[in-house]
Amino acid sequence: MKNFRKIFFLLLALCLVTNVFAQGKLLKNFTAELKAAGKENQGEDLLNVQKSIFDKFVKENGSPVIVDKGEGNYEITFLYFDKDFDAKNPSVITISCDNHPELSGTELKNIKKTPIFYKTVKLKTDKAFLTYMIKENDGYQENDPANPLKHCDRKKSSLARLSDKVGGLEIFRFESKYEWMGARDIYVYLPAEYLNNIDNEKKFPVLYMLDGQNVWDEKSLPWRGWKVETSMERLVQEGKIQSAIIVGISNNRNRTKEYAGWCDELPDEPVTDSAEFKRYANEHRLMIVEEIIPLIEKNYNTISDRSGRVIAGSSYGAFCSAYIASQNPDVFSGAGLFSGGSTGFEQIIKEDGFNFSSDKKVKFYIDCGTGDALEMILLPGTQYLKEYILSKGYKQAEKPSDEGDLFYQESVGHSHNEQAWSKRIPDFLEFMY
Repeated sequence: MKNFRKIFFLLLALCLVTNVFAQGKLLKNFTAELKAAGKENQGEDLLNVQKSIFDKFVKENGSPVIVDKGEGNYEITFLYFDKDFDAKNPSVITISCDNHPELSGTELKNIKKTPIFYKTVKLKTDKAFLTYMIKENDGYQENDPANPLKHCDRKKSSLARLSDKVGGLEIFRFESKYEWMGARDIYVYLPAEYLNNIDNEKKFPVLYMLDGQNVWDEKSLPWRGWKVETSMERLVQEGKIQSAIIVGISNNRNRTKEYAGWCDELPDEPVTDSAEFKRYANEHRLMIVEEIIPLIEKNYNTISDRSGRVIAGSSYGAFCSAYIASQNPDVFSGAGLFSGGSTGFEQIIKEDGFNFSSDKKVKFYIDCGTGDALEMILLPGTQYLKEYILSKGYKQAEKPSDEGDLFYQESVGHSHNEQAWSKRIPDFLEFMY
């Protein structure tokens, strides 16, 4: 047994040394390729070639380049391409780290006669990730442009994964072709399993969430957010659900019109049957179905049919999820309605909007709290919707892990806020996935 242990640790040490050597060789080959390009090209052509070499290296090796040396020790090489590089007066590029302040102020070295900077640092940590920003000269601290991943609690910081148990967030600005929708942020959370298998062809389901800027585990959000990604990763590790991509679609100042403009009567608003309100609601629905979903499915490994798509939201977002799922049962197989009961559901029912057919049945998660006045206003509509769905032959699951088409719960004492929804999101995820 002792000999076996010695052999095991010897092989482990050899692997770690090999990894460090491989990193050094990578960087050596990288700089050699840059120098060769400098001899063959000049001016703007040279800059384009150098950018191409840089992008190729980052695509193959990531940014930053991370070597795990074991026992919480890492070698991390930060990289930066200065698109406005001046060889006579090179920029000063520094790193700042949110969760490792000892690395803050680290200055990157310039690879001579190139617009590329790098620095290899040693780090000992028990954390699963590193969050950092890059500053050029005396400018603002910004995300690493070569690294698309961010951490949900540090959306202004880039994320370096030190553990295969950590997922990452990508954020991009999206502008709709529909005139009244305008531009908004789209958040795409790629779970750990996705990032660990980025090169294979495995397809992942997608959860589309309304009010998408508020669904993450982040200190600065109202009630610290829904914590949807934290709950999902925990349930995956416990073996209770499969991994899913989470797409958060931001709201804007026209939230009421976009989410509930289709409804003729709201619980706390006047009648909203104007053509303007209905146009907002319809364009919002079409933006999601015709633009955002195809965009996500083009750029990520997704299950690209209704079986892989679920939509969810709270309050008016629950309303809107019900409306979109009922209008597009060929697109979504499930809907999560958090604290959303109202006369709006009665309107969908009256117009025979919900689809209960066996081939395109929409699976429903429905809940409501009892902890404040607004939840009590919404509770009767939630109960009405549940009873109506059950009257159509739906099978109700008693627990989230049970088989069924509908899961319903009333959460005693829960108020109308993100803190309450974060407590119920695990039940939703377990029921849907």
